[in-house]
Amino acid sequence: MSATRAKPLSSAVVESLRILLSDAVDYAGLFPPASLEMEAVAQNFARYLNGEFGWMLGRLVVPAERLLELEKLLKPNRARGWRVTALLGRSFKDDLKSIVQFHLKAGERAHVDAVEFKIATKDEINPILELLPHGVNAYAEVVLRDDLAEQIEAIRMARLQAKIRTGGMKPGAFPRLQQVARFIAACASAGVAFKATAGLHHPLRGVYPMTAAQRGPHVPMHGFLNVLMAAAAVKAGAMELQIPEILSLRDGAAFAFHHDGVTLRNIRLSNQQLRETREQLAIAFGSCSFEDPVRDLEALKLL
Repeated sequence: MSATRAKPLSSAVVESLRILLSDAVDYAGLFPPASLEMEAVAQNFARYLNGEFGWMLGRLVVPAERLLELEKLLKPNRARGWRVTALLGRSFKDDLKSIVQFHLKAGERAHVDAVEFKIATKDEINPILELLPHGVNAYAEVVLRDDLAEQIEAIRMARLQAKIRTGGMKPGAFPRLQQVARFIAACASAGVAFKATAGLHHPLRGVYPMTAAQRGPHVPMHGFLNVLMAAAAVKAGAMELQIPEILSLRDGAAFAFHHDGVTLRNIRLSNQQLRETREQLAIAFGSCSFEDPVRDLEALKLL
């Protein structure tokens, strides 16, 4: 979770919550349901970084094919040390060339230090691995099938990180509690770090609108606090059977944050355990909104 820039930090934030959420939100404003233009996304990212809750912000998520579009907006937004995640498509070689060109033009203003890509089978990993630049954090998006453990093992053998999609633009895109629990447990067991993305605009599990449309569908969505706390509990020794219960919690009072740790019902986690979880297991979560997570956390009186 190391940062290349100084971030504002509110002294009112409880230390355990600060550890759990520092650099946690990868901003993906280009993607649905936000679907903003690149100019607005770059302006937002700059504003969020310099805002009161900039300490929560992680990387800016951009398709590799649009990196040069972002580069033109770095100077107008006074970018310096921006961390970028590049999404790779099927043309891996072209995407990696775009990353090289971006670095040459961006200089110290921004740097792609993470890439994400989808794999349909574990056999697709090695061809991609051979092309990746040294030192980049690479996340392979898994498919939630019966062979999940084999996918995670292949990711471990390749020394990559895993990625789970926790939502989408259709009700069926939101995985079941047991599927997310199985993923977290498999990653923890294999020692594979992960990130989650999509459908994680809110801290707690609940039924939320999928879009801003007044009469749009409402679906059960996962909460980012649930996911992060479930990962922390598993890393501290909780059993896989306990994870769905943690993921299903909808009451903010279930999470009691203190200056030296957090209590989750009968589970007590120290700040050191939270720190190890964020550094070694649950690295980040992607959200097309940064303001929604902040607003919800304020409503829960956590910020």
